[in-house]
Amino acid sequence: MHQHKLLQILSKMPIPEVKRFKKHFKQEYPNRDVEQGILSQLVKYHPNFGQDKKEQETQFQKIFPPNFDGKRRSKELGKLSDHLESYLLLQKLKESEYEKGFLLLDIYKGYGLEDLFLGKLKDLNKSLAEEKSRDHWYWAKKTALEHKDYFSSYANPYNIGAAPIYKALESLDQYHAASILIYACEIYNRKNILSEELQTLPDLAPIIEAAIASDSFYHQSYALLLQLSMHGKEEVYFSVKKKVLDNLDKFPSNDQHDLINGILNYIAKKVREGDQKFLEEHFQLLPTCISQEIFITDGNFNPLQFINIVDTASKLKKYQWVEDFIAEWQSFLKPELKEDVLGIARCIELFARKKYKPVDQFLYTFRTKVLMLEFQARCLAIQTNFELEEFTLVEKQLDSFKAFIHRREEFQPTRKESVLNFIRFVRQLMKAEPNKTKLLKDLNTPKPILQKIWLQEKVQALK
Repeated sequence: MHQHKLLQILSKMPIPEVKRFKKHFKQEYPNRDVEQGILSQLVKYHPNFGQDKKEQETQFQKIFPPNFDGKRRSKELGKLSDHLESYLLLQKLKESEYEKGFLLLDIYKGYGLEDLFLGKLKDLNKSLAEEKSRDHWYWAKKTALEHKDYFSSYANPYNIGAAPIYKALESLDQYHAASILIYACEIYNRKNILSEELQTLPDLAPIIEAAIASDSFYHQSYALLLQLSMHGKEEVYFSVKKKVLDNLDKFPSNDQHDLINGILNYIAKKVREGDQKFLEEHFQLLPTCISQEIFITDGNFNPLQFINIVDTASKLKKYQWVEDFIAEWQSFLKPELKEDVLGIARCIELFARKKYKPVDQFLYTFRTKVLMLEFQARCLAIQTNFELEEFTLVEKQLDSFKAFIHRREEFQPTRKESVLNFIRFVRQLMKAEPNKTKLLKDLNTPKPILQKIWLQEKVQALK
């Protein structure tokens, strides 16, 4: 257990900082009771997380619930590790100048430059004393203690010139620029998907401008993705897609995932807005996403991505491709989800083929505990019965769908709004004489509307 990355990081953090992370996690994720419980126990054992096997087993029993096997322990620790890294990145951005100072001390130490090291440490201590920040003061003192014995009569300082230091400073600036770009992309992504309020960010314009003007494909890619997330311009989409795909093999795997997912999020947004050409954009990206295992986590295919892939290919009438995809990748679905996911995926394909009766028969008895699968099934049932002209049943399903979306707190406001707009449009379509001109005008607004492409087809078919 003490070898896990999360525990390695926690053991190096002072207890006040660990407690601040615990408080931050509770505020950000108030409903994550299991993870909060595990984190509370980890804080209790900080910083010595089991020094021998027997002690580890005792702590295991106290930290993890009885039904947690080794795989689930690792999974929960992995999720907490991701949250901790995001938290630390946020702290770095808030304290970037001090963080840069501490990193410079390491560079000076690495080159054996005692005078520069001591001078920088003196400057840091002076600025920290003026700010009267106990947290910063703690880190400065900790850094001084870690290095105080390094420069001694036994040390063998390197005889180097100024050039390596300038190179190191340049690398440090690049590191901080990349950190800000990546973090800002994450913040805007959460705003666009979850409708979260933006956190305070530094002035991004000069950072983006410098990154795009640089010769670093890494910085250029994240700067373009950030521009796309902020402004949503199509020309930027094509620029970032080309930059990322041209250099995809040069990125570490985690950056491949983040950049491709950023591009996919924009595509999904355009599809939700009813822009049908982005269905083809999505389909063209799929071979790259699948070959790079963008949708695979811990050996399991993301179930919602699986369904989205089938949905896109089916709408483009790529039926044989859908069959081949399902046959090749269904074994990567989690066993407990496989039957439900495949059932919904098959229904989506059959619906696209206009085979409505078997879809209706399957959904009539379909039950699932997975929220998003139930969401998919309810929406698809309404569309299917509309196509079958079972309008009395559609009315009841619309009422049920509305109650369902209001009852579930997990859905973000934008998602709820899109469902309510969908319900309103379906009811308008079922009127004796629907107003085609008004419906088309309403559909052409940027308001979120579920299944906008399908609604466009139904409205266009009106006389």
